[in-house]
Amino acid sequence: MRKPGYLILTMVVSACAPQASIVTTASTVAAAPTGDPIEIVRVFDGDSLIVELDDGTEGEIRLLGINAPEGSECHGDTARQTLERLLDSGPASLVADTEDTDQFDRLLRYIYVDGLNVNLAMIASGDAIVLQGDHSLDAEFVAIADAAADSRIGMWAPQVCGGICPRSRW
Repeated sequence: MRKPGYLILTMVVSACAPQASIVTTASTVAAAPTGDPIEIVRVFDGDSLIVELDDGTEGEIRLLGINAPEGSECHGDTARQTLERLLDSGPASLVADTEDTDQFDRLLRYIYVDGLNVNLAMIASGDAIVLQGDHSLDAEFVAIADAAADSRIGMWAPQVCGGICPRSRW
């Protein structure tokens, strides 16, 4: 059962498309929490980046609840490009959850751009997998990830990297 307040994403995709398009429903934008505004400094890959925080300092962010391939790995460049495209689509903000930092002292956060949960959008496009853990959107992430894998989009597409991308799920 879906808990109130969770974000809903609708994917507009083709199983053979190299990049999935993501659109939001009205309820997605209305449900987005208010976070701390940020400016994007640099995107490393599909799940980590440097941002300028509202106090003028820079912080390294790891997108909470997801794992994307590294640049040298299958689908890594595409995952980074998807994250860059999502972050370029409007003003961005950070939202904290239950975990504050990871083992490398990176801030674990959801990023929202114009009401869109970017972490969830990365999963929905097939450009990241779920890192199950102690965060409030875990069940939602798994449901969206299952839909992306079942739809064979992003890294789940049969033609990606000669069919050698991850076939196991979270």
